[in-house]
Amino acid sequence: MKPLNDFRQDIDRLLVAGSKFAKNDPRLSKHLAILNALGEKVPVFKRMAQQTEVLLHADADTSASMLLELTNLLYAVLYTQSDTAPIDNPVRLTPVLPQQALITTATYKQLRPVIEALTNAPAGRYDTVLTAFKAGMFGDFRLFAPLNRGLEDSYSELTDLIETQIIPSVGEAMIPMILKSFVIDNRKPNLRRLRLLNNLGYKERHSLALEVLKEAKSSDWQAQAVTMLSDDIQYLDFLCTLTTDRHKVVSEAANRAVKLLKAKIVANNP
Repeated sequence: MKPLNDFRQDIDRLLVAGSKFAKNDPRLSKHLAILNALGEKVPVFKRMAQQTEVLLHADADTSASMLLELTNLLYAVLYTQSDTAPIDNPVRLTPVLPQQALITTATYKQLRPVIEALTNAPAGRYDTVLTAFKAGMFGDFRLFAPLNRGLEDSYSELTDLIETQIIPSVGEAMIPMILKSFVIDNRKPNLRRLRLLNNLGYKERHSLALEVLKEAKSSDWQAQAVTMLSDDIQYLDFLCTLTTDRHKVVSEAANRAVKLLKAKIVANNP
């Protein structure tokens, strides 16, 4: 257990610092001899040594997924030394993000001021976030959670930047983070999340829209839910009933949605 725990500390260090620092890392290299020795008796340690060797020679573009793969193997071995769940109630873990989305191209020192700007509302945070965006830093998955948190900021120019430019540039990899904190509460930050779920192509957006129409009291929320249904012909009749809604913003959204769907029908049936 001691060699494994020592190895875990260096793996955890790389998870924080960034996977690109794994290449030719001397502290990581020192574990190879021990892992190979253990691997002579137990195959899983040989496999761990092989993956470590690959990680030591990986470039920045592939190191993140390799580090994650090695981490999963290491922790799987460590978990064999812990208590297990009852057989009749197994615990199944599902990755939140696909491996290809796990990019770590910056040091934590570089990320820290951006994380602070997104989570603690310091002065000058807009410029900090904008500079990081222009530098292409938001492909790093360690900024996904702070980005989602930034939608709560009281500075509307910053939240507009996050919603309309930064998160769309990240793409669907942000969906799990947004869903994690999304609730139907009629608040503006969650209305932003609702729009993002639609714009990012969340697969369950139609059922979510119907739920919003049922539960949300805000007309702005209901109008957004109507917009989310405007790409599916099966909702045409339902949307027609909303064109006379007493809330103008909802009726206008419904009329736009109906026009879009009718145009779609004509295009499909020339």
